[in-house]
Amino acid sequence: MKERQEKNIDNLTAVWELVGNTFHALESRDFLNRCQIGSAEWPNRIWFSNNVNEEILSRASQVIKNIPVLPTLSYWSDFQNKEGDLLFEAFGFKIKSQQIGMSLAHLQKINHHNRITLAKISTEKQAAEWQVIYPMSFGYRIPAAIIKKTNHLINYYLVHYGDSIIGTVFTYPTQNTLGIHGLGIVPEFRKQGFAEEVMANLINQAIDENISLITLQSSPMGKAIYLRMGFSEDFIMTNYILKQ
Repeated sequence: MKERQEKNIDNLTAVWELVGNTFHALESRDFLNRCQIGSAEWPNRIWFSNNVNEEILSRASQVIKNIPVLPTLSYWSDFQNKEGDLLFEAFGFKIKSQQIGMSLAHLQKINHHNRITLAKISTEKQAAEWQVIYPMSFGYRIPAAIIKKTNHLINYYLVHYGDSIIGTVFTYPTQNTLGIHGLGIVPEFRKQGFAEEVMANLINQAIDENISLITLQSSPMGKAIYLRMGFSEDFIMTNYILKQ
């Protein structure tokens, strides 16, 4: 399980690093990494290079206090993280959100309804549509400018159902791992099996491309979908912000 956790985290941070490097906005120190592209809400992320202790959290809080746009600090742990939460709280952090790191190995093709199509973004119009649709699911934007500048390396898709665009997803491969990110269905089309159908499409495509492991980070509300599809829960990612 530890190997899956590492591959999941490596894939996620590779996305942040790719976007940061593309915009010359990646800062790496001996104890943390930071990606911030202007005032964009994403990635706007800080993550640690090593294990966390009091000294590192103290240094991190000082760095964040001098950043004009408040970043999210992401930290990975097992599911018994009460001591970690107390340590972060002692240095002025509070929990913003939590996600569950999940993975699927031993991939098998999945039959599905074929109600949707995944349109890979390749035009400015599609990037602009993504910028509008994505926040309907997640409450924050990934700007069209980021998509246009990185879509030759990251696979961004709009989810189409008939004439409607009902969601988004993007994928990024690292070696034999495919990370699935930003899978969201707009509220009026939820609870109709569309997220499962998107995932089934991506799993089938991954098999054709000789991928052996799929990773993602799910909201607590959405994890039941992935458990039904055979994913395992590998770790918890807690996203903190500094109290103001």
